[in-house]
Amino acid sequence: MVSDDNGTFPHDVESVCPVCGLKKVSSEKEHVLIHGGALLLDEESESGVQAANLVDNLQAFLFMGWESNHGDGTYAELEIARDVTKGQFSLLFCSTKCMRSFLNTCVDNLEKQIEAVKNEFS
Repeated sequence: MVSDDNGTFPHDVESVCPVCGLKKVSSEKEHVLIHGGALLLDEESESGVQAANLVDNLQAFLFMGWESNHGDGTYAELEIARDVTKGQFSLLFCSTKCMRSFLNTCVDNLEKQIEAVKNEFS
Protein backbone atom coordinates (compact mmCIF):
# COMPACT_ATOMS: atom_id res chain seq x y z
CA MET A 1 0.00 0.00 0.00
CA VAL A 2 1.19 3.51 -0.80
CA SER A 3 0.91 5.69 2.31
CA ASP A 4 3.47 8.43 2.82
CA ASP A 5 5.15 11.57 1.53
CA ASN A 6 6.70 9.69 -1.39
CA GLY A 7 3.74 8.86 -3.60
CA THR A 8 5.66 6.44 -5.81
CA PHE A 9 5.84 2.71 -5.22
CA PRO A 10 8.33 1.20 -5.31
CA HIS A 11 10.21 4.14 -3.77
CA ASP A 12 13.86 3.58 -4.64
CA VAL A 13 15.20 4.32 -8.15
CA GLU A 14 17.04 0.98 -7.91
CA SER A 15 13.78 -0.84 -7.11
CA VAL A 16 12.61 -3.89 -8.96
CA CYS A 17 9.07 -4.62 -10.10
CA PRO A 18 6.92 -5.33 -7.00
CA VAL A 19 5.30 -8.30 -8.78
CA CYS A 20 8.01 -10.27 -10.58
CA GLY A 21 11.04 -8.85 -8.73
CA LEU A 22 13.13 -9.26 -11.87
CA LYS A 23 13.23 -5.98 -13.77
CA LYS A 24 14.13 -2.56 -12.44
CA VAL A 25 11.39 0.05 -12.55
CA SER A 26 12.05 3.77 -12.42
CA SER A 27 11.33 6.92 -14.35
CA GLU A 28 14.57 6.26 -16.24
CA LYS A 29 13.38 2.91 -17.61
CA GLU A 30 10.37 1.86 -19.66
CA HIS A 31 7.51 0.92 -17.33
CA VAL A 32 3.73 0.92 -16.93
CA LEU A 33 1.95 2.65 -14.09
CA ILE A 34 -1.26 3.25 -12.25
CA HIS A 35 -1.41 6.94 -11.47
CA GLY A 36 -4.04 8.66 -9.39
CA GLY A 37 -4.73 11.66 -7.28
CA ALA A 38 -6.23 15.09 -7.07
CA LEU A 39 -5.28 18.64 -7.93
CA LEU A 40 -6.51 21.82 -6.29
CA LEU A 41 -7.95 24.00 -9.03
CA ASP A 42 -7.35 27.73 -8.93
CA GLU A 43 -9.85 30.21 -10.22
CA GLU A 44 -9.68 30.89 -13.95
CA SER A 45 -7.20 33.53 -14.95
CA GLU A 46 -8.06 36.41 -17.26
CA SER A 47 -6.96 34.26 -20.20
CA GLY A 48 -9.62 31.69 -19.28
CA VAL A 49 -7.06 29.05 -18.26
CA GLN A 50 -7.57 27.28 -14.97
CA ALA A 51 -4.36 26.40 -13.14
CA ALA A 52 -3.98 23.31 -10.98
CA ASN A 53 -1.58 22.94 -8.07
CA LEU A 54 -0.20 20.21 -5.86
CA VAL A 55 -0.72 21.33 -2.28
CA ASP A 56 0.22 19.82 1.06
CA ASN A 57 -3.37 19.72 2.35
CA LEU A 58 -4.52 17.09 -0.19
CA GLN A 59 -4.30 13.37 0.53
CA ALA A 60 -4.84 10.72 -2.12
CA PHE A 61 -6.49 7.36 -1.65
CA LEU A 62 -7.41 4.37 -3.77
CA PHE A 63 -9.39 1.36 -2.65
CA MET A 64 -11.50 -1.45 -4.04
CA GLY A 65 -14.72 -2.17 -2.23
CA TRP A 66 -17.92 -4.17 -1.97
CA GLU A 67 -21.21 -3.26 -0.30
CA SER A 68 -24.03 -5.67 0.43
CA ASN A 69 -27.47 -5.08 -1.01
CA HIS A 70 -29.15 -5.46 2.39
CA GLY A 71 -28.90 -1.77 3.29
CA ASP A 72 -27.27 -2.63 6.62
CA GLY A 73 -23.88 -1.05 5.95
CA THR A 74 -22.12 -4.39 5.44
CA TYR A 75 -19.00 -3.86 3.34
CA ALA A 76 -15.46 -5.01 2.60
CA GLU A 77 -12.62 -2.97 1.18
CA LEU A 78 -9.01 -3.29 0.13
CA GLU A 79 -6.80 -0.22 0.47
CA ILE A 80 -4.17 0.30 -2.19
CA ALA A 81 -3.16 3.89 -1.39
CA ARG A 82 -4.01 5.96 1.70
CA ASP A 83 -3.07 9.39 3.05
CA VAL A 84 -0.59 10.12 0.26
CA THR A 85 0.66 13.68 0.78
CA LYS A 86 -0.04 16.21 -1.97
CA GLY A 87 -2.73 13.95 -3.42
CA GLN A 88 -0.71 12.19 -6.14
CA PHE A 89 0.56 8.61 -6.37
CA SER A 90 2.01 6.18 -8.89
CA LEU A 91 2.36 2.40 -8.76
CA LEU A 92 5.09 1.26 -11.17
CA PHE A 93 5.39 -2.13 -12.87
CA CYS A 94 7.79 -3.48 -15.46
CA SER A 95 5.03 -4.72 -17.80
CA THR A 96 1.29 -4.90 -18.34
CA LYS A 97 1.56 -8.58 -17.40
CA CYS A 98 2.82 -7.62 -13.92
CA MET A 99 0.24 -4.82 -13.61
CA ARG A 100 -2.51 -7.32 -14.48
CA SER A 101 -1.14 -9.78 -11.91
CA PHE A 102 -1.15 -7.05 -9.25
CA LEU A 103 -4.73 -6.05 -10.03
CA ASN A 104 -5.87 -9.70 -10.10
CA THR A 105 -4.23 -10.26 -6.71
CA CYS A 106 -6.02 -7.19 -5.35
CA VAL A 107 -9.37 -8.52 -6.61
CA ASP A 108 -8.57 -11.97 -5.19
CA ASN A 109 -7.83 -10.42 -1.78
CA LEU A 110 -11.03 -8.39 -1.92
CA GLU A 111 -13.00 -11.56 -2.71
CA LYS A 112 -11.48 -13.24 0.36
CA GLN A 113 -12.57 -10.31 2.51
CA ILE A 114 -16.07 -10.44 1.00
CA GLU A 115 -16.37 -14.15 1.76
CA ALA A 116 -15.18 -13.56 5.34
CA VAL A 117 -17.80 -10.82 5.86
CA LYS A 118 -20.54 -12.96 4.32
CA ASN A 119 -19.58 -15.93 6.51
CA GLU A 120 -19.65 -13.71 9.59
CA PHE A 121 -23.26 -12.74 8.89
CA SER A 122 -24.60 -16.10 7.71
